Amino acid sequence: MRTKRENAFTLVELLVVIAIIAMLAALLLPALNRARDRAKAVACTSNLRQVGVALLLYADDFKGWTPLCNDGVAAWHQTLVSKKFLPAPTTGQGSVLVCPAHKPRTFSPSGYTYGMRYYYGYMGYQINRLEVNNCSVETSLNSPPLPPVINWGPTHDFLIIGDSVLNFPGDAGDRFQRYFFVAYSPGNDVHLRHLRRGNFLFADGRVAALGRSDLVGNYGEYGTGWQSFVDAAIDESSSE
Repeated sequence: MRTKRENAFTLVELLVVIAIIAMLAALLLPALNRARDRAKAVACTSNLRQVGVALLLYADDFKGWTPLCNDGVAAWHQTLVSKKFLPAPTTGQGSVLVCPAHKPRTFSPSGYTYGMRYYYGYMGYQINRLEVNNCSVETSLNSPPLPPVINWGPTHDFLIIGDSVLNFPGDAGDRFQRYFFVAYSPGNDVHLRHLRRGNFLFADGRVAALGRSDLVGNYGEYGTGWQSFVDAAIDESSSE
């Protein structure tokens, strides 16, 4: 007498299903990871645009000058917050000052933010000199500022803030975001964390995603190329 087959998978059938699921996961996960990374890059771009608005509003109120990168009391982002051009961030929560794609990902009072361009000794920028449409850098801690020292060219060419990372093994902030970057010397680097591209704010408020070839040898002093990006100051490692 023929018995009725029960509605159940055999062991072989279960193994085949598991193998198919594993193969599909292997195919889909990279695509999902790329989609997640792109979403973070979009969020980062939005953050920098909001920072750009705050920076331009600050400059409108302070005769065209940005906050100093660090005036010995406060870093640039702290000045924007204390002067109420940006809302006060909450420690441990997301903020427009922090890229969501790299540690610490949430706000920390330790200066783990987007980086402002920094040249040792010169730390503040004039970004609305309408008579020449150029950006210039002022001498740090000088009030009133000295005459322009570096001509950075038209505002749409002046890369001022962007994705950054500290490369200093042994430092507590090693591999974290850094509140400043140095274009011509390694250590305080720009970070191409978004699929080998970084997001950067220009002095006219626009944000662009740039790769290594876009940066090296570019965005230096207008007409001379001095202070342009060097290869060693660009970190292309993935996010952590």
